[in-house]
Amino acid sequence: MDKRGQVSIFIILGLLLVVIVVLVLLARQIGVGVEPKKFLSSQIEPINKKVSDCVIKEGLDVLRLLGLQGGDLNPTNYLKYKDYNVAFLCYNQKEDENCITRGLTKREMEQELELYLDQKLLSCISIKEFGFGYDISTGELTTDVTIGNDIVFINVLYPITLRKGDSEIKLDNFPNKIEVPLGKLFSVAQDILWYEAEKGLFFVESYELLHQGDFEIRKDQPYPHEIYISRARTSDYIFQFAVEGEPYEDI
Repeated sequence: MDKRGQVSIFIILGLLLVVIVVLVLLARQIGVGVEPKKFLSSQIEPINKKVSDCVIKEGLDVLRLLGLQGGDLNPTNYLKYKDYNVAFLCYNQKEDENCITRGLTKREMEQELELYLDQKLLSCISIKEFGFGYDISTGELTTDVTIGNDIVFINVLYPITLRKGDSEIKLDNFPNKIEVPLGKLFSVAQDILWYEAEKGLFFVESYELLHQGDFEIRKDQPYPHEIYISRARTSDYIFQFAVEGEPYEDI
């Protein structure tokens, strides 16, 4: 047999080997020869990972924006500051050093996050990439957000049903968490707002000393307003908000 014939045989054998490998991998992927319940169980982890990856991606982005905009994703009364719409959380009283707090609550922030994530996660968690070798169906996606001191808990409620033959597995609860000190910094903001509303003045250095350096607080004064920027020493996460000031009248 000449060399050309030998090469042809090797090429054919190589192609056959590739086809066999592909068929074996495909059979594993669609669960050929695997008990249906066991096969469906093996598909849970990829779905959990996809949901978790989307929560981290979309959650980190929106939490960062929420902190930079004073706890409000779509503020109507705000100060433009370094490309962000920073919400006024204390409003000016004419000819009075004290301001009137807006009264933002942690629950309001949680609800804003939930509305945002309901939409973003639905498009991020593309179920179309699953269901190979089995049937998959979904229900309505909603999120439940709880802001803790150093952690934001994001529970994704998303009914997902996997079916293969007579076997079925249901998923509906995907608990996740993101470590940002939003709750802790919101408490700092509440303290600052109390001083601004009741005393008309807040001493940054005294507050930092009182809390033994746990927080770093900076005050910027884009006339006639004030911006308070705070972060925990253990994190780069920032929460900032605006206090409305009163411009001096020309005499």
